[in-house]
Amino acid sequence: MFHIVINGCNDVKVQGVKVSAAGDSPNTDGIHVQSSSGVTILDSKIGTGDDCVSVGPGATNLWIENVACGPGHGISIGSLGKEQQEAGVQNVTVTSVTFTGTQNGVRIKSWGRTSGGFARNILFQHALMNNVDNPIIIDQNYCPDSGNCPGQASGVKISDVIYQDIHGTSATEVGVKLDCSSKNPCTGISLEDVKLIYKNQPAEASCTNADGSASGFVLPNSTQNGVRIKSWGRTSSGFARNILFQHALMNNVDNPIIIDQNYCPDNENCPGQASGIKISDVIYQDIHGTSATEVGVKLDCSSKNPCTGISLEDVKLIYKNQPAEASCTNADGSASGFVLPNSCLKT
Repeated sequence: MFHIVINGCNDVKVQGVKVSAAGDSPNTDGIHVQSSSGVTILDSKIGTGDDCVSVGPGATNLWIENVACGPGHGISIGSLGKEQQEAGVQNVTVTSVTFTGTQNGVRIKSWGRTSGGFARNILFQHALMNNVDNPIIIDQNYCPDSGNCPGQASGVKISDVIYQDIHGTSATEVGVKLDCSSKNPCTGISLEDVKLIYKNQPAEASCTNADGSASGFVLPNSTQNGVRIKSWGRTSSGFARNILFQHALMNNVDNPIIIDQNYCPDNENCPGQASGIKISDVIYQDIHGTSATEVGVKLDCSSKNPCTGISLEDVKLIYKNQPAEASCTNADGSASGFVLPNSCLKT
């Protein structure tokens, strides 16, 4: 039921296309590309009940520019990994796109079962979100109607994905959701100059099995948290590692730098337990500005799995014209350069 399908083609240019379908019409993808190379989609307006543009297995060297999407499910790479032997997706650029009232913005989606597929070298750039449910999303646990995948992990390997200059409004609290495979964690994920707002406050981020870095962002004034890592205070085999927070300006932020491994709202099945999440190799580099509270750096790590490899580099946080304080529990690491408040890390 796709409107336009590009399958098994090379060097195709689609420009100035307008696709319109009801927002509740199922499986009405606007443009679907698979098993093709050198496809360019330009200057188009697409509104459907499914993906505005969907990218299937075997798509390479794809360029999407100046596309307005809405209604619909966004621009999606996937779903991938439905078959065990499947061609991958690589070298995709999505730039200068606008999403209005869509379910998703930029999405990568794979089935939660065994596959040899992959998605790599992807750039999502210069995207405006207008009241989008999931502005940035990776979903590697796609399993509609429990179709032969319960209890499995996606075999699709997602790597080297850049989100650059993504801004606008989220219709939900979580603006960035990276739900990657426990078997093949996402690697090389980069968030650069991302600013997503929910109800006049910064949207939240949720990451599972995702490694990468964030840089070049400026948080709005008077937020509750700046850069935060949060885990439930109960048994788990998850982890967060190889994370870079870099070049961040704090303007009157309650908790500029915070790790909270004792999250347990309403004492839900976790009192008396310790977080099983292992946090390691986290770098805070060039973080400066003002704290709205006395404690500008709070690293409250698990007693069962202390944080390791925490690095504070060139951090300067001020509270009421004085250096803010630091509080560390079960946190090991190092400090270098000019660091205020004084480091409380165990070396």
